[in-house]
Amino acid sequence: MKLENVTREITSAEFHSVQSILKESLEPFGFESTPLLVKWYNDQVADKFKFSAIDENSLAFCVVSVGWMFEKGFLPFVFGNECRNPRNALDESIEFYLNGASSALKDFNAVHYKDSDMAPGTRRPAFLAQPAAHVSGTAFYYHPSEIITAATDEGVPLPWGDSSESKSGVFGVSIHPKYGGWFAVRALIILRNVVFPELPFNPPVDIVQSTHDKLRLLHEFNFNNWKNWKYRDIIPVEPEMKYSKLQRKYFETEPKLRLETLQTEMYQEFVKLQKQ
Repeated sequence: MKLENVTREITSAEFHSVQSILKESLEPFGFESTPLLVKWYNDQVADKFKFSAIDENSLAFCVVSVGWMFEKGFLPFVFGNECRNPRNALDESIEFYLNGASSALKDFNAVHYKDSDMAPGTRRPAFLAQPAAHVSGTAFYYHPSEIITAATDEGVPLPWGDSSESKSGVFGVSIHPKYGGWFAVRALIILRNVVFPELPFNPPVDIVQSTHDKLRLLHEFNFNNWKNWKYRDIIPVEPEMKYSKLQRKYFETEPKLRLETLQTEMYQEFVKLQKQ
């Protein structure tokens, strides 16, 4: 992916200033950001997904949405006359808040990529969300091959069977040490003319420690209906950190029918929040 050349190294004070700008731009609306270096991400992905035309010490941020994004960010966007395409309201709202953050960081030549964005001229994602979350220390990515290997070594049976077909159809999932599965990786922000090689690497927390529980996580995520939300509770999560009933209902509804079906309930919730 071709980006502009990096121009300068920032100081620790400037780095903390960037963090503060992102916090002010995103956190009130239910988003959190964690820093990483581009080289950490590049080391985790295949060549076709690397940001190979940018300095490896370029500063970036992994952005996630947490449970209250629906009430604090999404509903105000939908009912604040900002939404233009109701069938794509969620993606539009995320773009809206990311534009605000990137604009606040214009002096650092910031660019952002949503998890739904495609690389120009391809059908490939602009970036891989789970590796970005992992190397930023945001959430631990539980990779199937590593867990299956550990289970084989320990003699733990696979809950979905032992055939090669069943193994190849298993996808990994990320778990946050605070939010469990009640979050989503939404974007990667890259500061295109900034390097910060002093950034310390903070490894993600392997919060699901036993092989048995890791297999249960993969099984719930891959083979049970995701709408039962069970995989998100692989670790204890405080009730206020989870998605609200209305938010769950929104995601359980067919995308093209979400706003039309739930508009009355969503508006009532929005009005109630405005009065608080």
